[in-house]
Amino acid sequence: MTKTLLLRAGLLFAIGAAPSLAASLRLAISSDGAGASALATETTRNLMERGLTKDTDAAFTVVAQSQIQPNATAVAAAMQAAMQDPQIDAVIALGPHHAMWARDRANPLTKPVFVALDGDAALIQVTYNNLGRSGKANLATALGAARTARDLALFGQMVGFRQAQILVSQDLLDADVGLAQRIQALGAAMQRDLQVVGVDGTTAPSLAPNIKAVYSALLPNLDTAARRSLHRALQAQGFAVFSGYGTDDVGHGAWAAALVAPQARLVNRLVDHLEDWRNGSAPEDLPAYVPAREQPAISGSAAASLGLQRDARWFLSADVSDADALENGQPLGFAQALELGLSGNYEIAVADEQKQQAAAGRRIGLSGLLPQIQADANWQQNDTANAQVAAGFQAEEQTNLQIQARQVLFDANTFNQKRSADLEAKLSQARYDGVVRDTINQLASAYLNVLSQKALHEINIENLKLTRSNLQTARSRLSLGAGGREEVYRWETQEAQNISAVYDSQASFQAARWELTRLLGKDKETWYVAEKNPLQDGLFYQEEWTGLLAREITPALRARLAQVATTNSPDLAQQQLQQDLAKTNYQASLQSLFLPSLSVTATYQDVLDQQFASDGGLFPNQTEGAWSLSVGASYPIFNGGRRFHQVAQNRARVREQDLQAAARTDLVVNTAYNALEQARADWLQIAPAERAAERAAATLQIVRSKYEQGTASLLDLLEAQEQALAGRRQSALAHYAYLGAVFQLQRALNDFPFLKDAQAGRQWVAQLAHEPEQTGPVNQFEGAQP
Repeated sequence: MTKTLLLRAGLLFAIGAAPSLAASLRLAISSDGAGASALATETTRNLMERGLTKDTDAAFTVVAQSQIQPNATAVAAAMQAAMQDPQIDAVIALGPHHAMWARDRANPLTKPVFVALDGDAALIQVTYNNLGRSGKANLATALGAARTARDLALFGQMVGFRQAQILVSQDLLDADVGLAQRIQALGAAMQRDLQVVGVDGTTAPSLAPNIKAVYSALLPNLDTAARRSLHRALQAQGFAVFSGYGTDDVGHGAWAAALVAPQARLVNRLVDHLEDWRNGSAPEDLPAYVPAREQPAISGSAAASLGLQRDARWFLSADVSDADALENGQPLGFAQALELGLSGNYEIAVADEQKQQAAAGRRIGLSGLLPQIQADANWQQNDTANAQVAAGFQAEEQTNLQIQARQVLFDANTFNQKRSADLEAKLSQARYDGVVRDTINQLASAYLNVLSQKALHEINIENLKLTRSNLQTARSRLSLGAGGREEVYRWETQEAQNISAVYDSQASFQAARWELTRLLGKDKETWYVAEKNPLQDGLFYQEEWTGLLAREITPALRARLAQVATTNSPDLAQQQLQQDLAKTNYQASLQSLFLPSLSVTATYQDVLDQQFASDGGLFPNQTEGAWSLSVGASYPIFNGGRRFHQVAQNRARVREQDLQAAARTDLVVNTAYNALEQARADWLQIAPAERAAERAAATLQIVRSKYEQGTASLLDLLEAQEQALAGRRQSALAHYAYLGAVFQLQRALNDFPFLKDAQAGRQWVAQLAHEPEQTGPVNQFEGAQP
């Protein structure tokens, strides 16, 4: 049944003559199938958005809108009725059945008919002539790209399938008995086995369970919701579904699709036809082909659920959503990277061993202040004849034992050695803390470098994809005679340059990964960075820092940062220990100049056993022990002036350390000041970089659309693409530069809030923002706060 709604009456115009620009031309919209009905909705919306309908002085009035049964009989009756209706100036015929009826030479068109087909026109045999026109009087045709063969070739290269099931509306198969054979012939030409499966929209299609590749090619009997529901059901059954209805289907059950917004482009071309006709162009002179942007899109989560693995060909050709689902290994967040790095880094391990050495040196220094006890045992055998001659003064065999204990009462060098060892132990701990700080800094810088290099690599990949899409457009323009071969050659040259850039950025990305792996100190090749947008994930507590940096940098804030930096600085802590060590050596040299060394020594000696050559010896079997106690003092009177020179040398070292402490303090304060200024400057640069990237992207979209329509040159598009690439790179670099600057600021203050728990970290940053005053806008750009 045809439902007709009369919206407005108008004046008729002579058939075959150009329409009057003053008249509001009356249109009838007729569509077959649910998919064509969606086209009708988009067409009326587009007419309204352009201001071509609804107003009293509008260019067009929709006087009839109907959806008929998708079969040849119903379409023929509706179109013949429209041709005979005097209230209708032109007909918008949507859907494959309307397209097949309109292009049939046996059906004369007495009124302008504007056909739009959201499907593969080549398979339905809705053709155009070598000039890219409909080739039939009063017929204007808007056709999407003949994409089935191209999609199957593209996805066949990616996945490597040799068999596929093609979903086609059953009513199309019934209306065109040769459609299934044409599809199979298409597959044979591609050396693939294509099986056609009819879809009636009421029952689930009967699919072969062993053929997992499914392509939804011609489903005008299904609306968008029904088609996506079918895709989701097939995905749940383990089928890899390729959508022929645009990349919007990806994520709605379809695993992959190639065209970007094909329906919107089709509707735009249809409404362009209407405007051109109203301005005097004959319908048959209007171009049929709609250059649809081809940019494959793939759902990573759907691929993972199907058991598909990451493939480099996908990432160089397609937009991949949920790419992490296809990554090998475990996600490595910044917190995990810190944990691994601090536990496995070689430099930290070396610093820890040095700390152990210093601890042992401290115990060595302490040992000099404790009693030194030594035991000696001796056994002696003399010549018998000599022993006899000695007449008892010399034993023939003797065993002796001696024990000696020595205690230092005062010795400047010994006491200084103990104090120096204590300071060296503290100094080694401070050095260890400094190595840990430097390792944290290296890990953060390396992790940020991985993120930034990954972002730049992905930008280069996206640019390569865009160039390949433009190359496909140039080839399509060449096939229609709308462009020259030099355009194809130029885009092929650009493609080669972009491929080189991708390889370079990939090498930089891998180098960044290996550097981070080295700092982790373990074999972690099976990891991938987990942060998607560090500015949103709160990496380095940048949100709190942004709130602080949004205010004017006051002297009070600088003074507060200087106080924090000097208090927490491990460099100044080490310098203070170096000063203490120099002072200790100086004091020891002064003491040794005037004071003697004092010590007490106790000795006990006993003859355990002795034998004489004859019993008549003077001292037979003498075994009584002997002991001694002595107190000694030692003072060097003259050693060539060495002690005086040591005093002068150590005094100069004390002054040197004092000067170095002052210089390091200035350096720490200036580093904090510079880091603060750099962080604020980098933050302020984000907004203009984002604005430039957004404007460049919008410009590229406009110029690309004009290039597809033939109103912009190749050089215009190349320039716009280069500007968009530069804008995206600059925006990415600005974001990561700001994160790096925030971290360098925390490093200058030597306090890392991200090492604390979340609440303590935020409070730490909040303590710096103690000034109650508020300032005006930080810059004039919209969205200044990242």
